[in-house]
Amino acid sequence: MTQKIRASRAPSRWSITGRILLAALGGYLLTSLIVVLLSYSFSGPISTAIFTANHFSFALYLVFILWIFAAGSLARVALYILVACIFCFLLILWLGAKS
Repeated sequence: MTQKIRASRAPSRWSITGRILLAALGGYLLTSLIVVLLSYSFSGPISTAIFTANHFSFALYLVFILWIFAAGSLARVALYILVACIFCFLLILWLGAKS
């Protein structure tokens, strides 16, 4: 008569899989878009701007991964990342057309 007791707050397998995929794909995409935005914003030689923005990307990607796994709702985090990616992409298009 042994029954497995499942904790009520334990995440399901699909939730963990979704968070891993969102962190790997969505976090990478958002980090890449922000790096492009940062390279546009730095003054000076373009190589220095890309180098500096690229080094900043490692810390930024780590923050996104931690945020995705710490958030309560996977759907809400996915929506935030989607909106941020669209906003960054439109801003890159606007800055690219401007220069």
